[in-house]
Amino acid sequence: MKYKMTLKHVPNIDIYGGYWDEPIDKKPLHISKERLKEMRDVFIKWKERNGLGGGNVPPIFVFKDGKRIGEFSYNARFWKYNKHKGA
Repeated sequence: MKYKMTLKHVPNIDIYGGYWDEPIDKKPLHISKERLKEMRDVFIKWKERNGLGGGNVPPIFVFKDGKRIGEFSYNARFWKYNKHKGA
């Protein structure tokens, strides 16, 4: 079963112009991988390639079988949602 996520960045309100450097990826990227580790690796490379800081990266939601199962935060930590508490 594949995991899916969309990588997108936003301007940081604390930086004039929103970014330290102009991001390479202008449009959101839709990613699908078999393993969460692969998803994390893609996320880290995307963040570094685009020179993004914490204020540029909103939560990156991860889906499996159409359900949101968790999210990556800026530091690439995956936060799994509790089945009983929901998202």
